[in-house]
Amino acid sequence: MLLVENQVEQPITITTGFPYSTYYIYKDKAIEFFQRTHMLDYDISTHNAGSKKRVILEVQKVEVIPEIVGCTIGIRKGEPQVSGNFFVFSCGFGTFESILSTDSGIIEQTMISTHGIRYAVNLMINELKSKYYLELRNTHQIDEAFKRGYIFLNRQNIDLREIRKSVIQTYYQEVISPNLRSVINDSNLVKANRIYMCGGAMYYEELIDCFKEEFGKFTEITVLDNPETLASRGYAINSLRVGHGKFKSSVGIDIGNATTVVANFSGE
Repeated sequence: MLLVENQVEQPITITTGFPYSTYYIYKDKAIEFFQRTHMLDYDISTHNAGSKKRVILEVQKVEVIPEIVGCTIGIRKGEPQVSGNFFVFSCGFGTFESILSTDSGIIEQTMISTHGIRYAVNLMINELKSKYYLELRNTHQIDEAFKRGYIFLNRQNIDLREIRKSVIQTYYQEVISPNLRSVINDSNLVKANRIYMCGGAMYYEELIDCFKEEFGKFTEITVLDNPETLASRGYAINSLRVGHGKFKSSVGIDIGNATTVVANFSGE
């Protein structure tokens, strides 16, 4: 909320979401947390060398929706503005989800929610531990090395690209593919043969190759631009609807395991 404080007109409308597996557990708690007047004290100086500032933000309306639904809204109402029936795959650090979206709504039976790319990162950690001392590095620090493709351990530059490829393939075979067998079946393919993919993990070509190998022969696969921000953009579009078209008061907040992304319409 602090990130958009100077770019919005109050009172604001916020939409956020959770993976489908935890959506019903935390929905009411999230609404209770957000929907009120917030008095935020913060200090951006170094070593308390400056003065603290107070920001007051009035949140008038809040909606909490499943994260995959936010992605679907972003595809249909934002960019690339797709109509018709299509599958949505979203893979982030913590969660992989899927849904079949139609012009009349989503088909809830096609919604799955399972482990994200962290599963592959943990596989890599276990492999590195067998050869190197990782000190006190946590999962998120190793995730940064996972993205880079290399890590310094004991003053050695360790190339992680082959390990990354191997653990991503294992992750796909053990987690994603078995879960999608009930979704990408003959009856659903009659309804749709297009797949739109989003989420921060879609920057890994090794993962994209796994999807193309399994589904590329009979579906049209599209990796969306800026896949890591799609959910937050979909949330902001939903806020625009809930807030009766007030562009400068509509905010979307995608609270992820590794990264939180905030979207608004300050340029409108």
